[in-house]
Amino acid sequence: MFNQDKFAEKAKEMLRRRENLTFLLIGRTGVGKSSTINSLLGEEVAPVGKYQPTTLEISTYQHKHGDLTYDIIDTPGLCDDLPEVGNDEVYLEKIKSHAMNADSIWFVTKLDESRLTSDEKRGIKIISEALGPNCWDRSIIVFTRADKADDFEEDLKQRTKIIREEIGKYCENHASIPAIGVSNSNPILPNGEKWLPELFTQVFLRFSDHAALPFLNSMEEDIGAQKKHQEEEGVERERKEQSDQREDRKERIELNEEQKERIRSSAFKRITAGATAGAAIGNKIGKPFGKVGEAIGTGVGAVIGGIGGWLFG
Repeated sequence: MFNQDKFAEKAKEMLRRRENLTFLLIGRTGVGKSSTINSLLGEEVAPVGKYQPTTLEISTYQHKHGDLTYDIIDTPGLCDDLPEVGNDEVYLEKIKSHAMNADSIWFVTKLDESRLTSDEKRGIKIISEALGPNCWDRSIIVFTRADKADDFEEDLKQRTKIIREEIGKYCENHASIPAIGVSNSNPILPNGEKWLPELFTQVFLRFSDHAALPFLNSMEEDIGAQKKHQEEEGVERERKEQSDQREDRKERIELNEEQKERIRSSAFKRITAGATAGAAIGNKIGKPFGKVGEAIGTGVGAVIGGIGGWLFG
């Protein structure tokens, strides 16, 4: 028997567990790590600039978005051929102390480059040794400058294969690591698709259970969940004009129906995992969750706000 109250309480418990999330960015200097994390969060979180790192220092930036604090850890020098190259123990200890519990790990490289450089291989090795092979379970491969590729689809396929194989030297699950093409100068990929919604979706799907729902909740306004909640709950008269303006404005991250479905299905499985709601109704809920989904949306929405109604309403 489905217990709506327990389902809602489980969702609320998952949100209570986290006040901050950590992103670890790996890649050569100038590949667009900062620009891409800024695109995801919709604000300048990490400074963007062309520079040449000269040390093995790790840069950390903190940013408040929604109800969460985001810690962005950049690794200038990790994948660059510095004078310190060969002194891997130094970087191993720095990575362990700064990013042992990173929630999302991005390996960022340019799509319009033909090979994986020796220092990028070194970076993959160091991360694997510092954080353990399971760290790649929460990772994504991000290809920047996707609009500059000679053949987008083929380049994405081949470059993904090369990087997965390199990660596969340290991780058995390398074949499942998603790869996303992005272009921080163009919202549309050469195949006509918007890349930001897919980046958002893959980041969510690769988060562990304790990080995924807080991330989604902090981004509710970006994906239009807050607007939906206000439509359902109503707004005070003096806020009507502001609400009308939001109605006319598209959400910043425009997820398509297939992406929404992947997020909803994943969220449902995460919330019900180990709970009494669980498998008893799991097989009964499919697109678009039907009457049980409406009950879930009402219960969860009342407890945790807009994201509950957006997910299951």
